[in-house]
Amino acid sequence: MPKVSVIIVNHNGQDLLRELFESLSRQTRRADEVIMVDNASSDGSVNYVRKQFPLVKVIQLLTNTGFAEGNNIGVATAEGDYIALLNSDTVVMIIRRNVFEAEPLFDPSLFMYYEELDLTFRLRARGYSILYVPTAVVHHKVMQSLNKVSQQPRLLQQFYCNRNRAKLTLKYYPLKILLRSMPLILMSLAYWDWRFLREAGARFFVRGLIAQVKYALEGVKERLRGNTVDPKNWLPWMTHHTLREVLALKASFSRDLE
Repeated sequence: MPKVSVIIVNHNGQDLLRELFESLSRQTRRADEVIMVDNASSDGSVNYVRKQFPLVKVIQLLTNTGFAEGNNIGVATAEGDYIALLNSDTVVMIIRRNVFEAEPLFDPSLFMYYEELDLTFRLRARGYSILYVPTAVVHHKVMQSLNKVSQQPRLLQQFYCNRNRAKLTLKYYPLKILLRSMPLILMSLAYWDWRFLREAGARFFVRGLIAQVKYALEGVKERLRGNTVDPKNWLPWMTHHTLREVLALKASFSRDLE
């Protein structure tokens, strides 16, 4: 039977870990290996897990490498044929190990957010399928890590989303679709930059602008170097939305976070 490794990336999530590990023990198909990559937690997470859950393999990092690189480090030590990725407050996905062994699972520069979209582009471009299993239920405690490090977690989340989206659109989107989508993309970025300025001040606003420009240029550089993928296999899965539909989706998402 194929082996399954579960990788959990944790940062100051000790209060969430008991529920997480106990839920893993109740799964119909238990993991053969559980690895927790700790991103420099200061809340005693590492000692807590080693004492309370000794079967969990703990990788203690001295700096916070982010969700993307934390998973890359965990994957490098995992022995399973399948890898299931978790935050301390949610499940992300399960993936066959052999589909990404020639390269890192996630782009470490993304740190967090949109790393799974980058992976999706790469997997679909190679002809792999991504399946949705409606009977697999996930309970997500939204933005638990961000709530602990920021008084404005929604803005910090959007900071990473905006800069990473700038990189991925310029790296992957076909030129025709990129040009057609650019007004809506710029409107979205401008809206959040305005909120950065209004709610977090000039310093955060400038930081956000610099990050967006920097990552946009990185996307262009990678595109020019050929570090992109043929869109013919992933483009059919993209959904076209009107501006009204986008605004409705954003409003619905915001209500879910409240």
